[in-house]
Amino acid sequence: MPRPERVTATLLTGHFDCEPSFRALREGGTDDWLLFCTIAGKGRIGHRFGAFEPGHGDLVLIRPGTRHDYRSEPDALRWNFFWAHFHPRAHWLEWLRWPSLAPGVLHLRVPDGELWTRVIARFADCHRHAVPGAANARELALALVALEEVLIAVDAVNPEAHDARLDPRVRQAMAWVGRNLGVAIRLADVARACGLSSFRLAHLFKADTGMTLGRFIERQRMTRAQELLVRTTMPVQDIAGEVGYQSAFYFSTRFRAATGCSPLRFRSRGGGAGRRPDSKG
Repeated sequence: MPRPERVTATLLTGHFDCEPSFRALREGGTDDWLLFCTIAGKGRIGHRFGAFEPGHGDLVLIRPGTRHDYRSEPDALRWNFFWAHFHPRAHWLEWLRWPSLAPGVLHLRVPDGELWTRVIARFADCHRHAVPGAANARELALALVALEEVLIAVDAVNPEAHDARLDPRVRQAMAWVGRNLGVAIRLADVARACGLSSFRLAHLFKADTGMTLGRFIERQRMTRAQELLVRTTMPVQDIAGEVGYQSAFYFSTRFRAATGCSPLRFRSRGGGAGRRPDSKG
């Protein structure tokens, strides 16, 4: 049976374990994006030109305004899946360019292994944090961060991704950094996680991305800090620790260098001031 839905202002999630009688139909689609992640069993997602039957490891993404219906596959005993309705951040859009099954219906398949385990764990975190009550800004921020990490993780198997040609060890390093932003990160630690020497990783990362690993880490920290400043009421001191800085003063100095304004000023303007952390201007 479906488990209770979790809803916030910009995110609605669910975890369903449905019998064959379950069905939903939306002739006009929705005004947000809809993501399905099938854990077990088999479903049927219909569109204007046919249908797709997602099974274990399949993720299906439906664009806003796309007619669709979905139900458990009649021949299957169940369909166990996570789902999320969401309005993407602007910087998420590059991670939503998946191969197309039909107009407005996109698909990726994640093989069993470490990546699949991570995707399911972060989707579960997203659902857990998407607690009722839009006023709970911290929980909303954590839910959105978890969903963002799902999209980043599955991008590793997206043949249409911008970084599809990146060395798998570079993608592994990026993912490891994303999971460890709250602690001190040394080049040697990342290299060890990727099975490389520090020298080899530094050279490979710069060659593939055009930036040093250190610069990438700081950009990720600043991006996460901006999200927490806008979406939560956490004190700057706590946000500094959350993104790996022991000193709030040093964090504020680096934040100002990256965005052009202090953390408090950035928060007071709702994130509209300054420049993005990847800006060169």
